[in-house]
Amino acid sequence: MKSSKNAYEFNKELFNLAERLAKNDIVISRLYADWGSFGSWIIHAQKGNETEKYSDAILNREYDTWGPIVLRITWDGKESFLLIEQSPTPPLSSPNAWQKIFSKNIKKKEFKDLISFVEKKINEWINNNA
Repeated sequence: MKSSKNAYEFNKELFNLAERLAKNDIVISRLYADWGSFGSWIIHAQKGNETEKYSDAILNREYDTWGPIVLRITWDGKESFLLIEQSPTPPLSSPNAWQKIFSKNIKKKEFKDLISFVEKKINEWINNNA
């Protein structure tokens, strides 16, 4: 497969993941994709309703309000290593107290299979933290 087509498919799968999650009110607040670095990527996901409450609080000058819990999913394509962590969002800050909730070396899979696995993990996390 041509590199241009391969890079396009890589980015398309990540976009499609964000689109499917949005339908379940999950916000992808950060997406870092590096096709040129073994297909590594990082996603930050959070519940839409928590994101909206935090935004409303900031707009209402309630600056001591805690933000949403954020789920960070990191795929290291070179090492075939998946790491999932979560962190609260302190007032007027970024998530900074990451706690590991899942990590695993995953043998090289089809990219779509990896994305499906990650989507399942995100949905499980959302449902367990409802």
